[in-house]
Order: sequence, then C-alpha cells, then structure tokens
Amino acid sequence: MHLRILLLSLPAFLALSGCTKDPDDTFDTGDVDTDTDTDTDTDTDTDPDTDEPTEDVIACETPLPAVDDGLCSVTGDPATATHILLQGTVLGDSTYLDGGVLAERGNNGLITCTGCDCADEAPEDTLVVTCPEGVISPGLINSHDHIGWTRNGPGNLPAVERYDHRHDWREGIRGHTEVSSGGSLTSAEGVLYGEIRMLLGGATSIAGSGGADGLLRNMDRNSQNGGLRSTGSDYSTFPLGDASGLLAASGCDRYDIDSESVLNNPSYLPHIAEGIDPEANNEFRCLSTDAGGGTNLVAANTAIIHGIGLTPPDIGLVASVGAQLIWSPRSNISLYGMTAPVTQYDTQGVRIALGTDWTPSGSATMLRELTCASELNAEHYDSYFSDADLWRMATENGGVAMGAESQLGRLATGYVADISIFDGTVESAHSAVVNADQADVVAVFRGGELLSGDTDIVAAMRTLAGELVDWLRRRLPASASFTVADVPLGRIQRVGLEPQHEQWNVDRALYAARLVFALHANVHQGGAFTNHGLGFIEIHLTEHRRLQ
Repeated sequence: MHLRILLLSLPAFLALSGCTKDPDDTFDTGDVDTDTDTDTDTDTDTDPDTDEPTEDVIACETPLPAVDDGLCSVTGDPATATHILLQGTVLGDSTYLDGGVLAERGNNGLITCTGCDCADEAPEDTLVVTCPEGVISPGLINSHDHIGWTRNGPGNLPAVERYDHRHDWREGIRGHTEVSSGGSLTSAEGVLYGEIRMLLGGATSIAGSGGADGLLRNMDRNSQNGGLRSTGSDYSTFPLGDASGLLAASGCDRYDIDSESVLNNPSYLPHIAEGIDPEANNEFRCLSTDAGGGTNLVAANTAIIHGIGLTPPDIGLVASVGAQLIWSPRSNISLYGMTAPVTQYDTQGVRIALGTDWTPSGSATMLRELTCASELNAEHYDSYFSDADLWRMATENGGVAMGAESQLGRLATGYVADISIFDGTVESAHSAVVNADQADVVAVFRGGELLSGDTDIVAAMRTLAGELVDWLRRRLPASASFTVADVPLGRIQRVGLEPQHEQWNVDRALYAARLVFALHANVHQGGAFTNHGLGFIEIHLTEHRRLQ
C-alpha cells in the first residue's frame, strides 16, 4: 500500500466501481471501423506540435538503472535544481521505453525534451526521478464535471428505472422518479475537497463549472487555470435556457438559446441531447441551425457534452465542422441505460474526450471513468478502441476540447509539464493508465512542480518544513507570523485542535482532508490566521475505500 503526500495534506480516497450494469440494459455499439492507417508525424520543429500522434514504440539504447527500493529513485538537489528529468516508459507522440521527459521547474514549467536523449540535454543542475517500471503520462484532463456536487456520494438511483431525458430525473416528470443529488457546494472548501480526489487519480485539469485556486487547473475559469495563455471554456449546463424542465419534441421558439457570442471563447462546452427521446434530439436541431428559431452553436471550438440523442446524420454534421464530443459513459448508463454512440462518432471522425460528469451518477475520478469506458469497450464494442485510444480521450483529446491543444494533453516540446507517473509493474504503456486505480498513481506534477506523490518521492524532493513554509508564505498576509517544524513521516500532527468528527477512528482520512481545506478556505477568504490554533496534517496511511 502506498503512502501518499498531497501538498501538506493527506489523501481521501473515494472510488466508484466499474460501469453500472443491468442485464436488461442495451448499448448502442455503432459501427466498427477497420481503418488501419499508420501515418506517422515527422515534424521536428520545437514549437508545440498539434499533429496527430503516432503509435510507435521506441526502445531507447541505454537501459535505466535499477532502483534499490520502491518504484522510483530521486537524485539531485531540489533546492537548486532548475529542471526535472522524469525517466521511465514515456507516453509521448511515440512510446519510449527507458525514455525521459525533461522540463523546466517553476511556474508553468515547459517540456524541453521528450524521448531517448533527454538525459544528455539536461542541465547540470537537474533533479532526476528514475522509475524503470513507471509509466509517464500527461496529466489526465477531466473535460466534464459538476464540481459542486463532488462532496456527495453516489445518488440513490432507482434499481431498474431508466430515464428518457435528463429533465425526467431532475424534475420527476412524465411518471419518473426524481433523483436527489444532495445539493451543490461551490465554495473554495467544497471545490478543493473534490479536486483532491481528482488529483490523487492522476488529473491535473478539469472543466467543472466551478473552481478554486491551488490544485487542478480550472479550465472554465480563466482566473483559475494556473496561468495558461489564451484559454477559457464557456461551460453551459442549459444552453437552451431550459433549467425549469422545458421539453420540446419539435420547434425551438420556446427556448432561450445561448448567444452566438459564446463561440468567441477558445472553447464552448454545452450540454446537448442528454437523453434518448425526440426531445433530446430536438435540442441538437435547435443548437445546430439558425432555421426555425434555432441558433447554430456547433462549431470547430464546440465540445458537445453527452450527445447521446444524435443520429448518424447529426454526427456527420458535428464531424463536418470539426466539433468534439465529451463522453461520460458511467453517468449515461446509470441514468439512461445507454450512452453516446461513440463508435459511430469515431468512425465519422469526431474527436472524443472523457469526463466524469458528477458523483451522484458518474465517477469519482478519471481513473474510474476510464475503467468504465474500458469495460464497456471490451464487453459491448468488441474492443473497438485500443487502450491508447482510451488514454488519449483522457489526455490529448481533453486538451483540444478545452481549447488548450497547444499547451496541455501531450508530452511534447513546448507543452506545459503537467505530468502523472503510474505504476507499470503489472500493466504496461497505455494500459497502465487505463487500468490504474488510485494506488497506482505514483506522482502528479503541475507545470513541473510536484503536487502529489508517494512518500519516497516527496521526501527526496523537498522537506516538509520547507514545503509548509512555502505554502504558507504564498497564502498568508505579509504580517502573519508562524513557526514550523519537521513532522516525522507516517504521523499525523495536530496542534490545539481535537477532532470532532464522529467517525474519526474509521474515517480519519476524510476528516483530515476537510480540516485542511477548511484552513485553506479561511486563508483564501482573507480570514485571520495568526495564532489560529489549527494543526497541519502532513500524511496519513489509509485503506482505499469504495463507495459501491
């Protein structure tokens, strides 16, 4: 069992099982594409490269040295290093066995090398993380979530009832049972409580209809995207203005549709056709044409969320303008008994990204969503998608959907060094990511700086005292005073505060995460901190818990 450090807090592991399945559920499997195109990209420039990646596997000539203990070893001085070199199996535009990724350290450090020769290019003052059996991937991008609900567990969904449209379960109409989602918490504390779970599942970015400073890049919040350039997703839960539950099987005059100005953003993320009935399909018609009272908002920078109720001609229109699909299979199947016809989308040339939707009916982490997609692919799509295809839905395709395709989602020169390392001792290459659980996430970096990692990596890269001082100085008023001391690894340090959580003995990780986030929210909102009396929780060992 891994021991994990997150900033100066500890993990709260929550996970959902594989895709919800019912023997009576049906799945639209679409058509299977037998295209075996093997074109490769020979671009050798140093600018961000946005061509299609290849599936080449390259074995580097120099094997990586074995690690004496654990999965990874760390060498170099973290106090002075200007760059970081990550070594292992690298999932770049090609897969490099015994390869490396060299990146700048600092605010939004960029990747300067990917491949076999990065060690030769590394400056003298480079921190080296060597993981011979590690798999190095771009940080996962969660292209769709409702982060305000992430503190809630899976909703109390009916055992056998399936819905025809999202308004059926939202409003309990047309003879359907209303689903209680537990309410939203969009404060910094609530958002960060959800983001810790995503981060521990290897994610570095999210479009979650909310945000807070400090952990994931919030791609639909310009001020909270971690300093990326020229990005900003317009996230629209009700692009038809139908939050009241308005349904129309034909015609668009009753809707209050988003303005065309939304397309001035780098990306537009509307919920469209979340359902399987004529009313769901009519949503697409009203948002894909200017005729009949509609407004055409399906463009090259549109990424359709859900898109379940589209027909093949509809999908052809999506493909013709270069729009994308954001797929949330677990939530779709839980609610509707089927999901978007993704093989049809792919066959017609639509790029597909992956998102968790929300915890009441979706996944708690991107790894659980990948598990669901993989299971569905194997059992109902005849393994139409390779593991590399599924992995790309959670990385590169997410970057495109977010309008950040030149910055995020690939391990390539000029891209921001958002990187996750996975345990590759059992699975290899892309499969090590697609089939991973939280315990398999070894380290997560954002812009070349470590956010979360196994104890041996974090302990070698920085001291707790130094990290704590740095964290506090970035967040406290200049007049604040404080003292810190090293806390022995493997302990919980509390100062002046006794836990009040009624399940402390059985749920300490969950309580501790809330405690740290409460402290963060207090600082974030400008509250007094000096002599506050809260303790700092450094790490904690806990069993991985499953909610279902």
